Amino acid sequence: MITRSNTVNPPVYTVYHYTSDNGASWQPLNIGTLGFVPNYSYNADSVFYVPSQKGLAISTNHGLNWTMPNNSGLPTFPDGRKSLYAMYKRNGILYAGCIHGFAASTDMGNNWVSKDMGFPDFCTFTDFTTSNGIVFGSVANPGGAYAGVYKTTNDGANWTIMNNGLSSSPSVSSLLISDGYIFAGSNYDGIFRMPLSSVTSTGNTSSETVKDFKLMQNYPNPFNPVTKISFEVPVLSEAEISVYDINGKFLETISKQSYNPGKYEMIWNADKYPSGTYFCRFSSQNNQKTIRMLLIK
Repeated sequence: MITRSNTVNPPVYTVYHYTSDNGASWQPLNIGTLGFVPNYSYNADSVFYVPSQKGLAISTNHGLNWTMPNNSGLPTFPDGRKSLYAMYKRNGILYAGCIHGFAASTDMGNNWVSKDMGFPDFCTFTDFTTSNGIVFGSVANPGGAYAGVYKTTNDGANWTIMNNGLSSSPSVSSLLISDGYIFAGSNYDGIFRMPLSSVTSTGNTSSETVKDFKLMQNYPNPFNPVTKISFEVPVLSEAEISVYDINGKFLETISKQSYNPGKYEMIWNADKYPSGTYFCRFSSQNNQKTIRMLLIK
């Protein structure tokens, strides 16, 4: 087992400690010049994947030695840092929180594909946990914007916000699944919990009764490049959320699945599209709703 401790608060550098006797004794492991290491991930192959200020570091001998893959494709701070944060591995792919969003690598960190979710510089995924193929991610931000708990059913292609019951400006730093609940640890407001059964199917963000099919105006609007799309479903329905350009040309489907009755929120990232007017269409049964969205870069 490996754990970490920070030299000061805020941390200047991090020291890992290793135990081979269930915690009876600990030995420090120097991680060299990686800088602050916020978290680590361990898989069944006894390989440690460590996110750091310089990108991903890997150890195959319980932290005694570390190697750095190329870490190409990661977004960087102006000072050159390729900071990675929380991380998980599934189906041979590494996923990690990075600057402004989320990144994935299929080749052990040599090359990354990042997804800009519009997060401010110091707002990021701080922890991940999984259940039944669904990944939950906590996002911390002292300013409150974009912070809270997210979930994805397709490994980060789309994220749903699930902040119902949290404070108005949540800054969630840790997640835990235990005894049928998902627990969220907030930096300022304590610990929250929610029955896992209520969030492992469709991502309902509210337990309130919904009477009609609705598509709310996206927020923010205008936006650059990320906006939140909210909608309501009154009965179990197959629903599709799609985006079109100003000429009515289909661009992409944000979500297409079966939804239980409830209120939902989704994030759309328009980073690959130019400034302009776009339309979001919500279709379910015989109901269609459309909103106009303005992207300004």
